[in-house]
Amino acid sequence: MKRILRKAESSKFYKKCYYCDTEFEYERSDIKASWDSRFMTHLKVVTCPCCNRELIHNDGVRSNISTESL
Repeated sequence: MKRILRKAESSKFYKKCYYCDTEFEYERSDIKASWDSRFMTHLKVVTCPCCNRELIHNDGVRSNISTESL
């Protein structure tokens, strides 16, 4: 029998914007691909909800904040 412990699609991540200092939480569906011409590579980015700048997504920073009860 298999039991799902954490479903990857519903993972929530935490990010702090380097430009406007906004802290926000986002889901995997908010991540998009972007081309970085400086390093000639594709990056996973998320857009800051306050200043609309693209920030690099880091898979290792999962959110411990629960907003369901708010």
